[in-house]
Amino acid sequence: MQASDQAVREISPSDERERRAFNRAFRELAFTWYWDTSTFRGLLPIADTRERLRYFLETERPTVLSAYPIDFLVNLVCETQRRLLNESMDSQPAAFSPQRGWTAGMHSTESIA
Repeated sequence: MQASDQAVREISPSDERERRAFNRAFRELAFTWYWDTSTFRGLLPIADTRERLRYFLETERPTVLSAYPIDFLVNLVCETQRRLLNESMDSQPAAFSPQRGWTAGMHSTESIA
């Protein structure tokens, strides 16, 4: 299946997090690859992340496949990407919740002198 065979969808916030995690994985693994928004948008019709990367390698980076087996590269990059994505999700600040640190008295005008 080719990425251009299906209609291209917009990049959602979760897709954007995935794209950025892939780019961080590429950097961490010392690859000079970079998925800009246009490139990633073109890959989005391929639903499976591993197949998306496989397609990219076969079409855009075929020379690297003479040095490394494709399954090795796909596993290496996807495992690194998943770890980085999980680390970034773990480091996100907790969403504001009125139950955390706020009391009804803080919103009362009666306490203002």
